[in-house]
Amino acid sequence: MALTVGFSIPKTNLIMGENPLCTLTLQNTGDKPLEIIDPQSGSGMPVFRVMNIQTGAEILIRDRWPQAKIFTLVLQPGRPIERSIPLLRDIKFPLPGDYAVSALYEYNGGRDRAESNPVKVKIRALAVQNLSLVYHDAPDLNATCINTAADPPDVVMIQLQLVAGGGPGDVRSAGKATLLDTPVGSWPPTWGQWIAWVNEGTLNYTYLHIGRESTDPGRTALRSPQVRLIPPVHSTSDANPDVFNEGMAALWLQDPRTGGSTVQLVELRANARKASGKLGASLSLAGGAPGWMMNHFRTDGRNLVTFIRGQNGHIGLYTLPWPRSEAAAPPAGPLVKWQGELVAAGATCAEGNVIRGALVVRPGTCPHENLTVHDWMIDPAGAATSAPRVSLNWSVADPVLSAKVRVRKSGEPAVLLRGRDATWYLYDGLSELKPVFSEYARTPLPIDVVFFGGREAVLVLGRKEGGLAVKRTDGSDLPPDID
Repeated sequence: MALTVGFSIPKTNLIMGENPLCTLTLQNTGDKPLEIIDPQSGSGMPVFRVMNIQTGAEILIRDRWPQAKIFTLVLQPGRPIERSIPLLRDIKFPLPGDYAVSALYEYNGGRDRAESNPVKVKIRALAVQNLSLVYHDAPDLNATCINTAADPPDVVMIQLQLVAGGGPGDVRSAGKATLLDTPVGSWPPTWGQWIAWVNEGTLNYTYLHIGRESTDPGRTALRSPQVRLIPPVHSTSDANPDVFNEGMAALWLQDPRTGGSTVQLVELRANARKASGKLGASLSLAGGAPGWMMNHFRTDGRNLVTFIRGQNGHIGLYTLPWPRSEAAAPPAGPLVKWQGELVAAGATCAEGNVIRGALVVRPGTCPHENLTVHDWMIDPAGAATSAPRVSLNWSVADPVLSAKVRVRKSGEPAVLLRGRDATWYLYDGLSELKPVFSEYARTPLPIDVVFFGGREAVLVLGRKEGGLAVKRTDGSDLPPDID
């Protein structure tokens, strides 16, 4: 009796954390049936031999999650079987570099073994910049970023699992961009993910489908060199995994002649090869660029842009239904007004199609007044309310150089602030403003806030070794999965 093993990886030039689906082939080349261990997760088979080509160092890696009961299967003579195995199911590459990976199979009670030919794999570094998150309180989130370790830089999507035992997950490469681009993902989550970014007055976009390679990126030229992508991109939702969901990107454009504003929709479509787009409806607005903008996708199909403008000590919250024709009415006056200077804002779409948001204001009416956090809410009928939440102990003489506001579905915000001394401070919505834990207090790498269990504020952090980390506010990892 004899066993032959085949092992193939469809993509061998990978970013650290990419997890392609590999094919394991097992064939009985003897003339009698052969009983072997079923190569499912937890069975201990196959064993993987991983060799660092530069150093020659090699290790044998067995399944890290052994099962209490091992299942077997019988291979008939001459009949191969195939199994799909994620590359990183058992293997973890410690560093970027060139590796040779082969699959080794033990049979006949461990007395015999067969090994596939090695597959050469290049693992490239992942240096995260221009990080963007689509919402912040779901159990599974997709982060998008630019990988500056590549030349030209990669557009990358990183899965984040905000559950016990979770953290950063699979990494997907989605195309090429420049160092200045900020890719934005889509919502709601489904079988596919749209990713879009703006570069030199052109909207770029691609589609990532679960289990498939990303489509070739498409490009749509816009009518202005001054363009901002309003996050997130919209995706249709379909339960059929074979369907490529349509998308819609909303953008703010500035008229180069008048300085006025336009909200422009771009309709997105994809097939297995290519993403494409075309200009959709648009709407002209009075005034210049808002200080903050966001899309909201209500379950009744009423998609909405909320935006905040601030000028001369006055701040206003506005809403704009997605334009359906050139004749659509522009937004009316502000729903809510505040006094002061806008520092940062954020929002989320909560249960019952209620939009909950928050903003940080530097009042400016008193030389000793601290920063103020205000809540705001827009109900399904469009009525808005607001109330001050907390005053943050921040020196009047210290400028806010960076700020982020994230909002739970319950309405409580979290705020990240960085001042002149480059220290990051966090207000988690439940306690006072305090510095981020020491290892990342002055990090020059990306930092953001998400909500573990929809409640606890935790930090998403760029690691100096590459990739992302998810840490609780005391610096510890997410709690382990006890199942």
